Amino acid sequence: LYTARSEAVMRRGNLRTLALALVLGAALAASCAPVGGGADPTVSPGGEDFAAAIALSVSAEAIYLVDPENGRRRLVADGLRDFQAGYAAWASDHRRLAYGNGGIYVVDTALAEETLLIDGPAISMPAWSRDGKRIAYGDGLSLWITSADSEEPARLQLPETIAPIGMTWRPGDGIVFQGLALDCTTSLGCVSTEQSELFWIAPDGTGLRQITHVGHAENPKWSPDGSSILFVRRLGGKDGARSTELWQVNTDGTGLKQVFRLFDVVAADWSPDGQTLAVLRKGEEARTLQLWTGDADGSNLRPLGTAVPGTHATIDW
Repeated sequence: LYTARSEAVMRRGNLRTLALALVLGAALAASCAPVGGGADPTVSPGGEDFAAAIALSVSAEAIYLVDPENGRRRLVADGLRDFQAGYAAWASDHRRLAYGNGGIYVVDTALAEETLLIDGPAISMPAWSRDGKRIAYGDGLSLWITSADSEEPARLQLPETIAPIGMTWRPGDGIVFQGLALDCTTSLGCVSTEQSELFWIAPDGTGLRQITHVGHAENPKWSPDGSSILFVRRLGGKDGARSTELWQVNTDGTGLKQVFRLFDVVAADWSPDGQTLAVLRKGEEARTLQLWTGDADGSNLRPLGTAVPGTHATIDW
């Protein structure tokens, strides 16, 4: 049996054994249900136009659509089962939203309907191809690609020492993911480490290459033109404290630089036109997260809406 491990446990470096056998209970659900189980109390009846919204996925909590102009939120899904659930990602039409919660769900945000595309334990982290016809996803150990409207999963071959997390599909033909380094030399089997880097792979499983060499890189996001990658870099600090900063790198691994001097960054993404940056940071109160927006170079950042409860999340714009 496959034993799911939350990304939070992976990040803490807990050395519990990772099960290497995969059970993929794939199923196509024909039925549809209302999104989020009802109206979001933060949105008035009739709601607002969320076609340009930022998808905010709070791990083990809920998924929201956030209006980038006023910060108002609409609930998409709540009761997420664990820290590996969530990872909501927009298709290029900015109408369909995919997320993970013990399977991959595809939400039609205009009709407020969702469909279960792939079912299985710990399946999450979807990323859309540019044409919206395919979805990449993972379970913390393997990377898969399927048709966006039917069950056609194909597993990409990766070294057993790399656990793929947080996929992002380039505007074109490349997939980048956070590759958590596994130590497979112990008597316990493959166990997680504190190291992770960004990797690139083609959708057919060829051309795997490492992009960064920074020790710990996470939450990658392609720039809209596909020329560079935004990511969160985790650094060591005094007394074992860790800082998380926003960095950028070119697709060939060159041009590594810090976007701006700001700590406690959890996730970030560009607007579809590349003119604006959304940054998620730790909130002023413990165990909260605050969304900020500003110029693409990280200047003129301002808080967007109110903080939400949580410790880890992803965003997609």
